[in-house]
Amino acid sequence: MAVMPLWEATWAIWQRDVRSYWRRRVRIVAALARALLWLVVLGSGLRPLMAGTGMDYVHYILPGVLALTAAYSSLQAAVATMAERESGFLRVVVSAPVPRMVIVGGRALGGATEATLQGALVLLVAPVLGLRPGRAGVLGALGLLFLTGFALTVLGMVLAASLKRLEDFGVIANFVILPMYFLSGALYPIPPLPVWFKALVALNPLSYAVDALRGVLVGAYHFPLGLSLTVLALVSALMALWAVPLYSRE
Repeated sequence: MAVMPLWEATWAIWQRDVRSYWRRRVRIVAALARALLWLVVLGSGLRPLMAGTGMDYVHYILPGVLALTAAYSSLQAAVATMAERESGFLRVVVSAPVPRMVIVGGRALGGATEATLQGALVLLVAPVLGLRPGRAGVLGALGLLFLTGFALTVLGMVLAASLKRLEDFGVIANFVILPMYFLSGALYPIPPLPVWFKALVALNPLSYAVDALRGVLVGAYHFPLGLSLTVLALVSALMALWAVPLYSRE
């Protein structure tokens, strides 16, 4: 098959998902409201945790809130996949004469774009919270959100392919995402944590997304930026390789 038709198929899947996201304004507003709730309520209540560190707690948790926003936004692509399976549309998609990688890649790119757009909305209100990252910081954060969104979308697609009922997905997704979030260093500094907890943080891919976002936005790195980018890229590739054979069986 020629290269151009593959790109056209990927573009068509991406465009369909992004258009679907943009039409659901209630979901966009709800996701923004959830992020602000975490920042304002949790950030204000736990501000004393950062006393003496020279960093405001709201600024500290903003990268984690961005990662959580990207996670929930990305998982909507998996929800859409399961809904399409129940409606029969997924069978039509996978029967198209294109490699399964195109289908997985197109949906992953759509989920990554949605995560980036949703994160951009949160960044728009960052100055109201007293955080004014430079242009390089904003562009770096958007790039990281895209990479994080890609990895989490493919993870969601793996979960979606492994489940048969749509109502089971929410429980399983929260069982996966929330532990990843709480073990990512999004809510508390990593250095004072117990050794066993630090080991769990180091094994958690989302830790590297949160740390890289915190680094480009407020200049506080725990892991080297190159390591974080490598981990996110590897997770994206491995999840994609896992997802392709799962959707070949549809």
